[in-house]
Amino acid sequence: MKSGQSVSIVKDFSWTLLSNLIYAATQWGILVMLARLGTPETVGRFSLALAICSPVILLANLKLRTVQVTDAKEEYSFSEYANLRVITTMVAMLVIAGITLVSGYTWETMLVVLVMAVAKAFESFSDIYHGQFQKRLLFNTIAKSMILRGILSFIILTIVLYLTKSLVWAVVGMTLVWGLVFFFCDFRTGKQLDLDVKFSWSMTKILNLAWVALPLGFAVMINSLNTNIPRYFIQNHLGEHALGIFAAMAYLLVVGNTVINALGQSASPRLAKLYQTGNMSGFFRLLAKLVAMGIGLGLAGVIVTYFFGAEILTLIYGAEYAQQADIFVILMMTGAVTYSFVFVGTALGAMQKYKVQAPINLISNLVVLVLSTFAIAAFGLKGAAWSLFGCELSLGLGYLIVVWYTWKKEGARYLAARRNEATDQTL
Repeated sequence: MKSGQSVSIVKDFSWTLLSNLIYAATQWGILVMLARLGTPETVGRFSLALAICSPVILLANLKLRTVQVTDAKEEYSFSEYANLRVITTMVAMLVIAGITLVSGYTWETMLVVLVMAVAKAFESFSDIYHGQFQKRLLFNTIAKSMILRGILSFIILTIVLYLTKSLVWAVVGMTLVWGLVFFFCDFRTGKQLDLDVKFSWSMTKILNLAWVALPLGFAVMINSLNTNIPRYFIQNHLGEHALGIFAAMAYLLVVGNTVINALGQSASPRLAKLYQTGNMSGFFRLLAKLVAMGIGLGLAGVIVTYFFGAEILTLIYGAEYAQQADIFVILMMTGAVTYSFVFVGTALGAMQKYKVQAPINLISNLVVLVLSTFAIAAFGLKGAAWSLFGCELSLGLGYLIVVWYTWKKEGARYLAARRNEATDQTL
């Protein structure tokens, strides 16, 4: 690889990592402000809206951005991607509205969910443009859009919540920001790049595209449900107050996930190269180092929360949250499991073991559903924390079994080839 290409890759990765870190920090900052300026019920209502909207929108998105980026032969035009995104997003909003209307929630909760759906729609439209930007290697453009959306939404939501004490108006403010960023940043940049959207009623290619992308949409939705299923049961059994406390503590895991996922993304090309060249020894040496790093980070988090969990929660969210410090420790144990096994999932991607991931994710969905059904009703938030722990453990063990099987199979083949090489050299 030429030095110029290497510098470009590092620059692109730096922009991506920076924007993801800033965006995650601003979303966490929103939760902190909701806790400080509102009540646990406020946090719970906001978290419930995300829990309802996110899986539906993720399925509707069909992970079209990934399909766009990998569409090297230009089989589908940008207009076809955009048309499909508009159609599926509108359907998703109708589904969310239907869920909200039959849910029996309070009028304020219903309004928060519906406004959040509009915000997610704007985010979805930005995402389809980001796919084209990524394809053209405009990572800095994507990063600036994400940073702008994150920082402005944090500022506006905080100001509106402080002035009105209303979560509905605060989410309206956030939604307006996301809409403005889409129109004046992503859409405007798209026009400059001649990304014109021509609405078409010719559905054949659009339906073909939807069929191609549908498995990716289901996979992303399943992953989202792993996190959100306990939240539905908490809302049903314990109410918005308990959901707010749980969601605020659980979001602290996102900080570690952001770092770990960035490391996984940077290690993925190297793992793929080692695997494709048959260097199984180097592949598993690198994987072992990454897993050890994840275990170390996870254990550090558990130790810190065990001794200082109450103080951390008081400092960030307030004294009411500190009363649940024992649940915070369980959540950090869940994080330790996630950080330990996330690189095993990265290894599966490097091995191109895509098909096996769907059944493993479905099994983890079933585990968290069964655990949430019984544990939350019996043990409250502790049951919810242990449900998440069981979900992540089943997911990680499933990944580990596949990687171990591959090691036994491919590793034996690799060692046999090395022995044959040694024999040939001796002869």
